[in-house]
Amino acid sequence: IILFLCSLLIAFDASSMSISLPFFSEAFGVQLSETQWAITAYMLAMASTVLVFARLGDHVGHRRILKVGTLVFAGGALLSMVAPHFLVFILGRFVLALGAGMIDG
Repeated sequence: IILFLCSLLIAFDASSMSISLPFFSEAFGVQLSETQWAITAYMLAMASTVLVFARLGDHVGHRRILKVGTLVFAGGALLSMVAPHFLVFILGRFVLALGAGMIDG
């Protein structure tokens, strides 16, 4: 059940970002085309780390990777939430995607 809820949270996070791009563009004072980096950084980080964390889970245990991934995901969400600048927001999304990669791995 926990894995299902984590996967649901990841899917919700990824899909809600597309809808929120105009808001982030206005909030950070950047062009709408620049806000696409929030989605690009997330997808790139998650896609490139899922297999790595899956293999790491084979060695150290998937439950441990899931626990650490949940903490990393929460940390990335917190960083994104309190980001004072757009680049910090992108960094938060990148960290969030690393956590998502751990959870899905």
